Amino acid sequence: MYKRKARILFLSSGAYAGLARIACAWASCLGQAWLESRAATLDGATPHPGSEQILREQGFTPAPNIEIFTTTIFVWADLVVTLDPDTDALCPTLQPGMQKRHWRLSLAPATHTTGSIESNISSATPDPLSDLLTFNAAIKDRVEGLIGGLKMLARLKD
Repeated sequence: MYKRKARILFLSSGAYAGLARIACAWASCLGQAWLESRAATLDGATPHPGSEQILREQGFTPAPNIEIFTTTIFVWADLVVTLDPDTDALCPTLQPGMQKRHWRLSLAPATHTTGSIESNISSATPDPLSDLLTFNAAIKDRVEGLIGGLKMLARLKD
């Protein structure tokens, strides 16, 4: 019986566009024997520059490309993983045989602070790179779980 690798499409949009690249990088690195992965954005948004920095620091060079969503990319996938609420809501209807999962990465916004406590209260500003580092760890954990599930399914079918 012919078994091919599972095809996973990571989808994100808007401010979260970099998350699909991070998920795709982890999936390609950790699951290369089990899956093929692609990253796409529904709205053509440019990933946050911090996502490129995180990918470089994790050793993902070259980093996976993020594609603009097309029907061709969509029907290629066995599993579509949405990474933000907007993408989950806008995800097109699945073709027969496809599955969709939404990874709820509901993390509180990080803040970047310096100086005394008093100045931190008044000048706390969001630090997107800090958020991306937190998202990176959460995504890696989810990808490891996904790969574990694929390995378990393979053992059941033998």
